[in-house]
Amino acid sequence: MLATPLPYGWIIYDLVFLGIAPWATVAAYYGSYWDMLGAVCLSPITVLTYRLCEKLKISHLEEILVPFNLGLFAPLVWRFCNGGQDLCHITPMYMGALLIHLPGAELVWGAIEVLQGSVIHGASRLIKGLFQATSLAVFLTLGWQVFGRNLSEGWLQSLDEPRTIGAVASLPASSWCAEAFPEYYPHYFSWPFVIGVYNMPLNILCLANVFIPVRDWIGPFCVGQVGLLTLGY
Repeated sequence: MLATPLPYGWIIYDLVFLGIAPWATVAAYYGSYWDMLGAVCLSPITVLTYRLCEKLKISHLEEILVPFNLGLFAPLVWRFCNGGQDLCHITPMYMGALLIHLPGAELVWGAIEVLQGSVIHGASRLIKGLFQATSLAVFLTLGWQVFGRNLSEGWLQSLDEPRTIGAVASLPASSWCAEAFPEYYPHYFSWPFVIGVYNMPLNILCLANVFIPVRDWIGPFCVGQVGLLTLGY
């Protein structure tokens, strides 16, 4: 298996990465078209970071440098690509660009291996996933301090909070918008449309991201769509 050549070259792989972020913004996090634009601006940062890590032979630092660089540039992108939206929309922007680096697979497979009796392997995966999630949060916050200092000041003032500057206003927004589909969204935005339509390109891009050949897409694609529709329902 290890000797089998990959079905795609590095150009296709990078293009897939660039496409996952904006589609994940609307399909996975119910963002708007403005959020997609922000994710389009942020996704090249992810690609350039992991390519630079590969070039410099520091791939072991990728899980640190990717969130740091996204935290560095996300507030800057937000200032030019927010469309007058509430600050909560910055979360789908940077989460779309972080989607592939989230430790979901590690946690799922770790739990499965523990249940199957492989306690050492499963626990190792779970610990790795925990450290990965922690590093994402910590280094995203560190990068945020450059251009995101006091970014939440106006939002905190609108809530009549006693403190509106400093650390409390300089953390990455981590709360989702109160409504998944606000009134200012297009009328056709609903969970059946997002899950059934917008998740299709995201599903295909994710299949390419894990190097599944095109001839083998049908089965995983159908299983993925049924699972996403069930989850949305």
